[in-house]
Amino acid sequence: KGELIVIGARSSMGKTSFAMNIADHVKKDHKVLYFSLEMVPSQLALRLMAGDAKISMQDLRTGDIGGKEIARLGTAIQGVNGNMFISDNFKQSTTDIMALSQKVRREYGLDLVIIDYLQLITRTEFKDNEVQALDAITRQLKVIAGELEVPVILLSQLSREADKGNKGGQRGRVPELSELRGSGAIEQNADVVLLLHKQSRDSTEAKLIVAKQRNGATGIMGLHWNGETTRFTEEDSIHKYYGKTPFDKQEVEY
Repeated sequence: KGELIVIGARSSMGKTSFAMNIADHVKKDHKVLYFSLEMVPSQLALRLMAGDAKISMQDLRTGDIGGKEIARLGTAIQGVNGNMFISDNFKQSTTDIMALSQKVRREYGLDLVIIDYLQLITRTEFKDNEVQALDAITRQLKVIAGELEVPVILLSQLSREADKGNKGGQRGRVPELSELRGSGAIEQNADVVLLLHKQSRDSTEAKLIVAKQRNGATGIMGLHWNGETTRFTEEDSIHKYYGKTPFDKQEVEY
């Protein structure tokens, strides 16, 4: 509780889908408030239903589904239990985020806040200096997490340099903590930093890199990406860690 958790990734690597996977899991028994600063609630709801029902997003959009799929979709719709709240105001400052979070907590209870994403939060200070602005925003979100006593998950873009690849021109390389936009401020203020990585937009193999964890080990977890249902699932066969306290003897560098 009270932690600021940052999830960073390059463009089109699945940040929103990963966050929605988390929200979908947590909302089964807990209250989730999701701030969507880019997508409308109907798009997010479609992703949730497609994932729960294991139906292709394309088939769900076009209605090209049969009896079995309809039955699963009905079950998925019934699973929407009122535990997830979505804010679709695209212009929100940290003050707005705090106010709505307090209201939801007071009226319904609150266990998790997700914000999609950092660079779209309205800046109320340091408007001409991105690094200082992101520092102020992440510090304020850390305060919000502490005051509400809930984890705050904050999605973030990586810098443009991350899309250019490393010195050898390898665009599919694993991202680094320093490639978060405003990385110094984010690294300092966040309790946990996760980096989501795929070799390409269409790749089905993914890595979740625990680049920083204030109270635990860092590491890399293998994931499988299903683009049709917008779901990430864990791959137990790819489970290697690195850092000061690795889970096995082999350290992995990135």
